[in-house]
Amino acid sequence: MAGGSAWFHTLDDQMKAVIAAFSEEDGNKAIDRGGDAVTGAFRLDVYLQAVLIFLGKATIYLKAMNEGLPQSFQEYIG
Repeated sequence: MAGGSAWFHTLDDQMKAVIAAFSEEDGNKAIDRGGDAVTGAFRLDVYLQAVLIFLGKATIYLKAMNEGLPQSFQEYIG
Protein backbone atom coordinates (compact mmCIF):
# COMPACT_ATOMS: atom_id res chain seq x y z
CA MET A 1 0.00 0.00 0.00
CA ALA A 2 3.07 2.23 -0.03
CA GLY A 3 2.25 3.36 -3.57
CA GLY A 4 -1.21 4.41 -2.42
CA SER A 5 0.28 6.44 0.39
CA ALA A 6 2.55 8.31 -2.02
CA TRP A 7 -0.44 8.91 -4.29
CA PHE A 8 -2.45 10.39 -1.38
CA HIS A 9 0.46 12.65 -0.45
CA THR A 10 0.71 13.83 -4.05
CA LEU A 11 -3.02 14.55 -4.15
CA ASP A 12 -2.83 16.39 -0.83
CA ASP A 13 0.09 18.50 -2.07
CA GLN A 14 -1.73 19.33 -5.29
CA MET A 15 -4.91 20.27 -3.41
CA LYS A 16 -2.93 22.51 -1.04
CA ALA A 17 -1.29 24.24 -4.02
CA VAL A 18 -4.67 24.85 -5.67
CA ILE A 19 -6.21 26.18 -2.44
CA ALA A 20 -3.20 28.43 -1.80
CA ALA A 21 -3.60 29.93 -5.29
CA PHE A 22 -7.13 31.13 -4.47
CA SER A 23 -7.69 34.47 -2.83
CA GLU A 24 -10.15 34.90 0.04
CA GLU A 25 -12.57 36.43 -2.46
CA ASP A 26 -12.25 33.43 -4.80
CA GLY A 27 -13.00 31.01 -1.98
CA ASN A 28 -16.12 32.85 -0.89
CA LYS A 29 -17.45 33.51 -4.38
CA ALA A 30 -20.67 31.61 -5.04
CA ILE A 31 -21.02 29.61 -8.22
CA ASP A 32 -24.50 29.30 -9.66
CA ARG A 33 -25.03 26.46 -12.12
CA GLY A 34 -28.75 26.87 -12.53
CA GLY A 35 -29.65 25.72 -9.05
CA ASP A 36 -28.48 26.71 -5.63
CA ALA A 37 -25.24 28.68 -5.62
CA VAL A 38 -22.40 26.99 -3.74
CA THR A 39 -19.27 28.52 -2.21
CA GLY A 40 -15.69 27.32 -2.23
CA ALA A 41 -16.00 26.28 1.41
CA PHE A 42 -18.93 24.04 0.53
CA ARG A 43 -17.02 22.46 -2.36
CA LEU A 44 -14.07 21.72 -0.06
CA ASP A 45 -16.42 20.14 2.46
CA VAL A 46 -17.83 17.91 -0.28
CA TYR A 47 -14.28 16.93 -1.25
CA LEU A 48 -13.46 16.06 2.37
CA GLN A 49 -16.60 13.92 2.64
CA ALA A 50 -15.67 12.10 -0.60
CA VAL A 51 -12.17 11.35 0.75
CA LEU A 52 -13.61 10.02 4.01
CA ILE A 53 -16.08 7.81 2.13
CA PHE A 54 -13.23 6.44 0.00
CA LEU A 55 -11.09 5.75 3.07
CA GLY A 56 -14.02 4.00 4.75
CA LYS A 57 -14.54 1.74 1.75
CA ALA A 58 -10.81 1.07 1.41
CA THR A 59 -10.67 0.15 5.11
CA ILE A 60 -13.42 -2.45 4.62
CA TYR A 61 -11.63 -3.93 1.60
CA LEU A 62 -8.34 -4.13 3.51
CA LYS A 63 -10.01 -5.86 6.45
CA ALA A 64 -11.73 -8.31 4.07
CA MET A 65 -8.29 -9.16 2.65
CA ASN A 66 -6.86 -9.55 6.19
CA GLU A 67 -4.49 -6.64 5.55
CA GLY A 68 -3.47 -4.17 8.19
CA LEU A 69 -4.63 -0.59 8.05
CA PRO A 70 -1.82 1.68 6.78
CA GLN A 71 -0.53 4.22 9.29
CA SER A 72 -1.42 7.05 6.89
CA PHE A 73 -5.10 5.98 7.00
CA GLN A 74 -5.06 5.89 10.78
CA GLU A 75 -3.47 9.34 10.98
CA TYR A 76 -5.89 10.88 8.46
CA ILE A 77 -9.06 9.37 9.91
CA GLY A 78 -7.98 9.91 13.50
